[in-house]
Order: sequence, then C-alpha cells, then structure tokens
Amino acid sequence: MYILSVASFIFGVILGCNFRAYILAPSCAVVAFATLAVAIFVGERFSHAATYAALFLTLLQFGYLFGVIGWSIAAKLQKRRAERTSPPRKAPAA
Repeated sequence: MYILSVASFIFGVILGCNFRAYILAPSCAVVAFATLAVAIFVGERFSHAATYAALFLTLLQFGYLFGVIGWSIAAKLQKRRAERTSPPRKAPAA
C-alpha cells in the first residue's frame, strides 16, 4: 500500500507539471474505480477498499497541487535568472 501511495503522489506531480486541471477529474475517476475493483477482487471489505481509494485520491490531488506549484516556482526562477543574465538594453536614439 505504501508503494501505491507514493506512486499515486508521483502520478499527481507528473499530471500537475504537464496537464491542465481538466485531466484531474478523469484521472481521479480512473484511480477510484481501479482501486475499488482491485481491492474487492482481492477480497477486501468495501470499507477498506473505500479507504484505500480515498487515500489514493487525496495523494493524487496533493501531488497535482505540488506539481503545479513547483512548476510555477521553477518557471519564475528561470525567468528571473534569464533577466539577470541578459545585458541591459540601450535606449533608442531620438
């Protein structure tokens, strides 16, 4: 379960870095359905399966948030670094 939790978080980070928020709802539906189906198929009680699904969905969404925030911070730092290293522009002659 720990490995799947980390995988869910990392999957959320990848989604946050590469996609818009529109991908979050379908990916949450897939994760919830797959988690419930596998847990019930293995023989877990429904309450345990629902708890696993809630855990994986929460980690997926936190990962998405972490990816979006991390990506925006990295972009701002890169922009600031590019502005600092570029030579100053000269004013046009009148």
